[in-house]
Amino acid sequence: MKTLTLITLLALPALAGEMRDIASQDQLGLKLRMSEQQDPMKNLKVVEADDPTEAARPEDLMASSEVLSFNGIATLVPKGAVLAVPANLRCRTGFQPGARLVPWNEFFAVNRGWIQTIEVSFDQAAGRAELPEGLRKQLEESRVVVIATMRQGPITVNPYKPSAEGADPQTAAR
Repeated sequence: MKTLTLITLLALPALAGEMRDIASQDQLGLKLRMSEQQDPMKNLKVVEADDPTEAARPEDLMASSEVLSFNGIATLVPKGAVLAVPANLRCRTGFQPGARLVPWNEFFAVNRGWIQTIEVSFDQAAGRAELPEGLRKQLEESRVVVIATMRQGPITVNPYKPSAEGADPQTAAR
């Protein structure tokens, strides 16, 4: 038992790790000056210009959204996502006081009876491709609110603008 204790006491300094001297004040000061000289933030130039992120910031969530509400719940969809609203359902657009705001998928699941979704392509949403003629007629005659979706989420549909590639070169130059 005594030999085990003696061996443990002899082996303890070897297991404790490496012994180091404490850094002096001069050494710490030298390290600080070197790190201050190599600081990359001192070389950073400040550019006095307009903030580029301001152009991409939406001015207001409510200004860029349309509200659908019914039976105590409401949801936000992007402006331009509502393709058709019949006259008898116009009262369901706009926020009703006291309505609880819920995500689109939850709102749509409860209100499938008066909302229809139309899946559009990215080119149709961007305005580079026309909506089919049959769909446009269906929108005019619709008796339910029609929402444009992409991958089951509402998306803005920009008006169709024909590309200048297929147009007459003289009219495209004007």
